[in-house]
Amino acid sequence: MRRSLFTLIIVMSTLLSADSPVKLTVTLQTPHPGFRLEILRVDRVEDRTHVLARIHGPEEDGMMFPMVISEVSDTVFVREPVQEFTVIVVGRTWGWGDEKAVDSPEAYAELYPKAVPVPFTRTPPARD
Repeated sequence: MRRSLFTLIIVMSTLLSADSPVKLTVTLQTPHPGFRLEILRVDRVEDRTHVLARIHGPEEDGMMFPMVISEVSDTVFVREPVQEFTVIVVGRTWGWGDEKAVDSPEAYAELYPKAVPVPFTRTPPARD
């Protein structure tokens, strides 16, 4: 009896959490804290998840930043399980991580024509 009850609890918790949003955070290193990261899209490509992101440079407002390696991040919420994901950055990267780079979102679309978009939100969905 104990074993079957334990199995039932696992199955029920899996069913209950199957519709729960998954928090997906991407963090990259930049040469100073004046940069910001924006996730543009999330795709399913075969058995992996691709996250297309853009690093925005500091605004041209005359601000000065210390040249110290910093981290920038962005978070989105998806309703699909994400085990492993590949970060693909539009534009410049510094090659300090495992991210890949493409010149534009159009170049990404040409590289991965069978990518299936995964809907995401920037805020966690409200609980019912």
